[in-house]
Amino acid sequence: MEYTKEMLKRINLQQLRGFITMGKIEEHDERSYSERLEQATEPLMKIFKDNSPSEEDFDNALRYALTECEYVFTEIGMKVGAKLIFEILS
Repeated sequence: MEYTKEMLKRINLQQLRGFITMGKIEEHDERSYSERLEQATEPLMKIFKDNSPSEEDFDNALRYALTECEYVFTEIGMKVGAKLIFEILS
């Protein structure tokens, strides 16, 4: 099964994610997860912080939003992973 070893060497999670979610393979982004998240949220953080009545309100709203996003995307990822495993084993 040499061909499967070669296929596994080419696996890229970003490209797989792009194919599953958008239907196309995207270029690989070399930035770390932290860098990608920070750059993506920086403009929103500035807007929210500038328009928040207090630091505590800002922190509470941000914590709630990020926690819910984390939960939702983790649950979706687990479902997709389980379906992929099921398909592979079928």
